[in-house]
Amino acid sequence: MSVQHHKLNLVTQNICTLSHGTSGIWTRKLIRDHFQHLNHSLDLILLQEHHLVDEECLSKTSQLDFLGGPSFSNEARFLPESNKTKGGTAILTSHKIQHLIKDSSIIVPGQAQFLTLQLASGEILGLINVYAYSTSPERATLWEAINAAPLLPANWIIAGDFNMIETLDDKLGGSDQTKMYALQAEAWNRTLLKFALGDSFHMTEFRHLTKKKFTWDNAQLASERVTTRLDRIYVSPSIQQLGGQVGILANLGDILDHAPYVLKINQPQAQTPKVQVFNKGMLKSEEGRTLLTNAWRKGIDAKPNDSWGRKIQEALRSVKATSDAYSYPKRRLWKPTYDLEIEEILDAELELQKN
Repeated sequence: MSVQHHKLNLVTQNICTLSHGTSGIWTRKLIRDHFQHLNHSLDLILLQEHHLVDEECLSKTSQLDFLGGPSFSNEARFLPESNKTKGGTAILTSHKIQHLIKDSSIIVPGQAQFLTLQLASGEILGLINVYAYSTSPERATLWEAINAAPLLPANWIIAGDFNMIETLDDKLGGSDQTKMYALQAEAWNRTLLKFALGDSFHMTEFRHLTKKKFTWDNAQLASERVTTRLDRIYVSPSIQQLGGQVGILANLGDILDHAPYVLKINQPQAQTPKVQVFNKGMLKSEEGRTLLTNAWRKGIDAKPNDSWGRKIQEALRSVKATSDAYSYPKRRLWKPTYDLEIEEILDAELELQKN
């Protein structure tokens, strides 16, 4: 499968919390303004860790929704022992892609949800929005739950806050461990294989918009400071082939400790058929002039009742078709001679180099 004829821009952002009360309204306004000034035309915003439950999911995430399309929420988990909420994801869509939305559902409450788009080509593009658990054993169960979900065959994108790194290159400071233990590593590898995914950040097909390498900073000082690339977007080979742009953007340091990560997928250029130029060489030979003259007369006489304008159009088409039909066999005849001449030149060049 290949994604065709649709340009798509999406951003993933851990928003930490959307807060409550008056301060929450101000926080959400700042976040919304931040998204609006990212200077990228967005089709999808994937949010993680909003800490909202029930109706709050829609009411408060809708305060961020400047894209004009429907929002899809996955409410946070309520922790009775602490009387707090944890996690929660949401997908905000643009009105420009509203007609493409096919299906949406929750995979794991508070941690993962999906959305599918039915493209004009008949293909399906799927997006999984992930807020991963903070421990390796829990993340293993999350990857296995995603692997077991009854999802349709599609070109899948998995994005979000993965709360893990795959290599030490995605980390600066702290211990020299990825903390991806065996059980999680096996489950994660199965996820990558099942959905045929690769990390867009390392793909040469995507040009980097910024020089930033990390999305999260614990804001500590000196030797205790740790920065990592927790927020990522994984794409399938067909999307990789299209290429585009990626970038870790500026964040709201006073409110958010995660930076947004944007992916812009190119729209494929339409393949224009190669046009054979008119063979002017036909005008220099008696044979060529005769063929073109006959073609012109044939075009003029094809529809006697047409206007002179239409007759001339038909005559020009007939002349061009005759030129193309004459040129193609000639090219095929010239090619062996040309190849032989080139081969002789290359052989002579090799002999000169030997001497």
